Amino acid sequence: MIRNYINALPGVLKTGDPQLHMQITTDFDHTLDHLAATTKNRNGYPWTPDDIAGIRKLIGVIQKLMPIYDLTLELIGSWLWIQGKTYPHKALLKRLGCTYSGAKAAWFFKPYTFYAPDQRTPALDPEREQFAA
Repeated sequence: MIRNYINALPGVLKTGDPQLHMQITTDFDHTLDHLAATTKNRNGYPWTPDDIAGIRKLIGVIQKLMPIYDLTLELIGSWLWIQGKTYPHKALLKRLGCTYSGAKAAWFFKPYTFYAPDQRTPALDPEREQFAA
């Protein structure tokens, strides 16, 4: 799970704080250095190119959103959920590969291609409980 490797992210992150942005960027650099130096993840499985590419994509999206004020980022499982004043940044979110969930009133970014057997979109609370850090 990506959450285990991105220790820099608190549960819920408010964007727009330059000091926090610098700290998270430094922590992400250490995470990427660690990934480059290891051949297996914490569960003992070998890293796949998709794993590393997914983590790099996720980190890239977070870094591009950090300078924007009034957004809330939350990593639930391996999906990044984006809430707050997102409408003015709709074009950027689409360019970054984010998708809007009308049922949850939030944008999300998933670094992997994922096909859920159930196509319903539940509230975010079940995911928070399932992937609690």
